[in-house]
This record gives sequence, C-alpha cells and structure tokens, in this order.
Amino acid sequence: MEVLRDMTEVLDREGQFTIHKMETSDIIPLSKALCDMDKREILLLGENALDAMRHSFLLGGYVARNGDCPVATFGVNRNSSPAAIWFLGTSDRFSYPKTFQTLSKRWVRFLCDDLICGNIVPSDHAQTIKWLESLDFIVDSTPYNIEGHDFFSFVRYGPESNSLPH
Repeated sequence: MEVLRDMTEVLDREGQFTIHKMETSDIIPLSKALCDMDKREILLLGENALDAMRHSFLLGGYVARNGDCPVATFGVNRNSSPAAIWFLGTSDRFSYPKTFQTLSKRWVRFLCDDLICGNIVPSDHAQTIKWLESLDFIVDSTPYNIEGHDFFSFVRYGPESNSLPH
C-alpha cells in the first residue's frame, strides 16, 4: 500500500474498479445513484443519502470507481468503539461480482486488520448479510430495534487487533 500523495491518486486497481480517496465531487453523484437497499438503510437510520455521502467524505472515506463513475464509498470511523465500518454503493457494483468480492476482501483487511470493526445492518438485507459473512464478519442474529426497525449487529476481529485469539 503506497502513501497517498494527493487526493486523485489511484490506491488500488482490480478489474474494472479503481480505489481513490473520496473527493467532494463524488458526493452528489453517489447520493443520487445509491442502490435502493442502501438508500433504505440510510432512511431507516434517520438520515438522507446526501448527508450520508457528506459524512463519508468528512470521515476520510474511499471511493470505488468504474472508469469515471463512482460506484461505492466505504471506510472506517476509528473514533468509535468498535470502529464503525461502512459501505454504501450503487447497483453497478453488482455488475462485476467476482472483482467486487476480491476488492472487498482486500480493503476490509486494509481497513480493519488492526481493529475491532463493526456496525449494524437491517435484518432483512439477506444479500448484505451473506456478503458480510464472506468477509469474516460475525453477524449477531439477535435483532434489536432502532426507530421501529430490526437490525443485526456485526463485528470483525482483525488479527492485529489484540482482541481475541485467532
């Protein structure tokens, strides 16, 4: 992993996707193009897509692009405990499932190997839950209610996190 020299440097490349630090110019296109499942998740938590993209930028998020088109934002907020990992994207990310899975695994390791990372996912997002489990997240299937909606928590213990024996 190289040291980031400027905001437009390509940090990673896999198949159709390149990874960059998020730029302000990514906020509006991503907020408009988020897939319905991710828009719903944001709404269930009392936010809107535009504010969620602004938070992603302010927290130092990354963007996966297919050419010039941003297709996802992701990152980790190290100021929470456990560190809060997020991933929000457009439906374009599903056009290349093998490439997307390869990048997901590599970037989860980059973001989380020295941390305990976790967050929440709507309990009815079966595709997302399966994807999280493939990335070595442990999903607690005991639902808890936020604003009248059921969510599951998920967590990943990085091998460098000094948290649990591996």
